[in-house]
Amino acid sequence: MRRLLVVPLATLVSIFSAHVFCQVSWQKHESNPVLPHWGGNVDDPSAYRFLLEPCVLRDSATGLLRMWFVSLASGYGTRGCLSEAVSTDGSNWFVYAKNPIMRPGPTGSFDSRFIFSGEVLPSRSGYLMYYTGQDENGKIALGLAVSRDGREWQKHRANPILTAGSPGAWDCVWVGYPRVVLDGSTYYMWYAGYDGTYTSTGLATSADGVNWTKHTQNPVVRRGSPGTWDCRTVGPAGVVKVGSTLYMLYTGSSSSSGPAHAGLALSSDGVGWTKHGSNPVISPGAPGQWDDRQICGGSLRFKGGTFYYWYCATGSATEWQIGLATSSLTRFPVHEDDLRPKSSWLDEAYPNPFNAQTRITFEIPREEQVSLSIYNSLGQQVNTLVNGVKRAGKHSIDWDAKDVPSGVYWYRLTAGDYRESKKLMLIK
Repeated sequence: MRRLLVVPLATLVSIFSAHVFCQVSWQKHESNPVLPHWGGNVDDPSAYRFLLEPCVLRDSATGLLRMWFVSLASGYGTRGCLSEAVSTDGSNWFVYAKNPIMRPGPTGSFDSRFIFSGEVLPSRSGYLMYYTGQDENGKIALGLAVSRDGREWQKHRANPILTAGSPGAWDCVWVGYPRVVLDGSTYYMWYAGYDGTYTSTGLATSADGVNWTKHTQNPVVRRGSPGTWDCRTVGPAGVVKVGSTLYMLYTGSSSSSGPAHAGLALSSDGVGWTKHGSNPVISPGAPGQWDDRQICGGSLRFKGGTFYYWYCATGSATEWQIGLATSSLTRFPVHEDDLRPKSSWLDEAYPNPFNAQTRITFEIPREEQVSLSIYNSLGQQVNTLVNGVKRAGKHSIDWDAKDVPSGVYWYRLTAGDYRESKKLMLIK
């Protein structure tokens, strides 16, 4: 049994108006750590020394506040498993008697050594869990598990669903720590990518939650300039959408052994992010406190004008425990226009070359009359994809070229005074 502040979670509330609202002050809960460590072995559900990566969700069917977290017995040499705690009245947490609820896979699987929780989403048939897996060779990738009740989990046959990039890419060594938002019919996943020296944050999207496409503008949240608090690592810690604005808490550090803090970034589309001017917004505690060394990933939720962030942290004693911080949504002098592009631009189509279908993305700073057309190598127009007024922001259009022959094509964007053309290669 562990104490925790009652924080009912519900559907995200739309409160966007003439200004972008922005939390600037966070308060750590007086009862922290709200889920403390306790000694024992990894197979003993009543005892863990290391608790990491909490994910908190309100179960709409039962009204329970549920937390999935990583549990270890004695540090990083042991196999990390997933466990669950629940709250019935909001004042006490009950650790599930049959923990752990999900273990690493068999030898040879992508998650044979370690699993980290990342994000749990409700689905039509129960729950989806996006998690980080590590194999016996230290290779890290992302996986998906499904469950009807949140306790009996089945790993997806398509695992791993997202892997490291090609040699030389910003995420060429590993990808991990997913944070997922379902917006309409599209899944958006922000994840950490590591190139052997630095960690940044990228974006992948999916129509079904299983098959993912990395964004062409990755990484979308980059490291700070040399000497800043986040100049070495930037990883997503939690993302929620409130009204028209996405809020991201991310963890960053300036060295491999230095303290890790949490910063805030805002976005109107999930691709272009603006870091908050008062970053970092959550820092390690004073010397001697339970969280005086590292602030790391957790779960960000929003309810009734307040953000709630469950996070893992460690202090001088090295054990990892789970805490809670809150912040009220207050007016901040950042106008909606500050999150919009300053000028029009036309992105490279993806994929290109392509076989039958490619996606063309463009961005405009204000509402404009827009034309996007396709031309062949002779300059003849073969298709009009857009011809009308479009709102400010980013737009993506798919061109299905199944009825045109292979060859070189050009796509041309006209938006007000802006005109640009780029080449396409269709290979069938």
